[in-house]
Amino acid sequence: IKAGLIRVRRKAPAILRFWRDITKLGPVHPIHGRCWIWTKGPLAKGCPYGQISVLHKMVRVHKFSWELHNGEVPEGLSVLHKCDIPLCVNPAHLFIGTQKDNQEDMVLKGREDRGESRPASKLTEDQVREIRRRYALGGRKNNQSALGREFGVSGTAIAVIVKRKGWKYLT
Repeated sequence: IKAGLIRVRRKAPAILRFWRDITKLGPVHPIHGRCWIWTKGPLAKGCPYGQISVLHKMVRVHKFSWELHNGEVPEGLSVLHKCDIPLCVNPAHLFIGTQKDNQEDMVLKGREDRGESRPASKLTEDQVREIRRRYALGGRKNNQSALGREFGVSGTAIAVIVKRKGWKYLT
């Protein structure tokens, strides 16, 4: 093999790969405008965010976009989405906040899993209403332990329901 015929392919810099792998033709948010979508897709099954390799380290693309446009994310804070589209990298759709801010934003927008929509839920909304109705009637058959056995949950789970510490949104 003659010298000079073998070329080592170098990976394009992260900033070039970032711009190459987004489209500015994403869905339109009614308040914030058009999303810029990372076209490489989510990083893994079950995780909706995209990622990009930066200096041999994997970084979520929305964080990369924030830092590209606004500078470093302060310690202890995260990059959150106004548009709720995990693959969106439009800096106008991103904001900085705490994990608590993210949770509050999720609840405010009605995106949290609650009640029977939670994967681990053992009860339906109708069962919770029935538990509350019967507990209010009182009696031996309607105490927390008995209701727990009947509905296949612990007495503690029944206490959470009847004290309205769980399933709070149900009337």
